[in-house]
Amino acid sequence: MSNLDNEPEVGIVKQKLADLGIPINSYIENITFVYKRPQPIGFRFVCKTPNMLFMELKYNRHFGIDNPQNQLLPANIVGHIAASQSRGLSIRQISDYGSLHFNISSNISGATNDNCEVHFDTVSISHGLADDGTVIYNLENLTEHWTKDLLGVPNLSVRGAKDFIGLTVGWNF
Repeated sequence: MSNLDNEPEVGIVKQKLADLGIPINSYIENITFVYKRPQPIGFRFVCKTPNMLFMELKYNRHFGIDNPQNQLLPANIVGHIAASQSRGLSIRQISDYGSLHFNISSNISGATNDNCEVHFDTVSISHGLADDGTVIYNLENLTEHWTKDLLGVPNLSVRGAKDFIGLTVGWNF
């Protein structure tokens, strides 16, 4: 393990994973980068056995796959968009509140020379788990997830409507 293992953000994410029954330390060869606020906290790492980590998450009832590789559009447009932003497979914790999000690849790549990432999104877009193991999305949270977690604007509150047509915008003080 690297000295990045002692960063508070790493400890918080590892504890969340332990609470869900994921023994993440057994998969980590070394941590290559730590995400800090205003980004969602988390870390990038070299995974010793990415296929085994994927299987551990796939069969854990707390996680769902953003988009299986054999699923065709438009079956899961949100999952396709989410998965297209990943260097590998994208897997999310099923939660109506904040949720853990993994990106897992078999190939070492990128500026940080690693193959896996896990971070904690403060706004969850995963609402449930479909029978095929894919995520059922909460479209009402999608715009707020984009602004708070992806754009890093924590004080801007943007909520979608159930039908994704209306928006409510506000500023949190």
